[in-house]
Amino acid sequence: KIFRSRDVKVFAHLDPGALLLMNHQNEPLARSEPFHDAEAFPVLPSLPPLPRPDYKTRLHESVVGCCVVLSIASVFVVLTWIAREPWAHSSDTSTWIFIILITFEALLALICLAGLMFGDPGVVRRSVETCLPIPPEVSAKLAAGEPLLGLRNIVSDDGERTYCVRCLVWRQQTAPNHFLDRWIGSQGMPHHCSVCQRCILHHDHHCGVFGRCIAGRGLKGNLPFFVTINSLAGFGLVTCIISFVTRATET
Repeated sequence: KIFRSRDVKVFAHLDPGALLLMNHQNEPLARSEPFHDAEAFPVLPSLPPLPRPDYKTRLHESVVGCCVVLSIASVFVVLTWIAREPWAHSSDTSTWIFIILITFEALLALICLAGLMFGDPGVVRRSVETCLPIPPEVSAKLAAGEPLLGLRNIVSDDGERTYCVRCLVWRQQTAPNHFLDRWIGSQGMPHHCSVCQRCILHHDHHCGVFGRCIAGRGLKGNLPFFVTINSLAGFGLVTCIISFVTRATET
């Protein structure tokens, strides 16, 4: 049977498993442009579904994280307002400086919290580029309808990629290539998270407070949000303490 996808022809048997095996053993597929959607190519729909994340654990952890951030931000804002008493010192410039500063820090913390909850940490998604070529030991088991239990992750010949036998994707292993990557970024390699059940590039750790994998380099991923929100806790505490000290000194 011939499958046609744009400018590509793939010759295979009717069995999708045989298609996977032939893609690896035959000559590399020639294509005029990369494919990014699963529907454009017949291999991807025939792969087993991705592992199911532990939604219960992620939900519990994320609720705890949101409550912690909201509670800390609220406490610092309220204490700063109590210390500066803007309703009684409306003409005091220093009072409004502290009020604006603590409010800005609280809003920035909420933005970082949203980035952690809804941002992409660097999930390796299935595409033709990440799924092919399928290693022979994996394609043989898929063709035979056997489970992939017991298989270990596979390293490419050049050592620059690893193949996850749970997500069935190739993961690029890249070292930091500029100063920003080294200054703000994880030095970790790609990792399959047992809670999120996804492969994450530049994985640092799975956060049990926010229920999300923390990963990224430079300005990519959600690691900058994580670093910022932790720093804001310290900045908020300092702002709150200084507001009390300066008010006591003025009094």
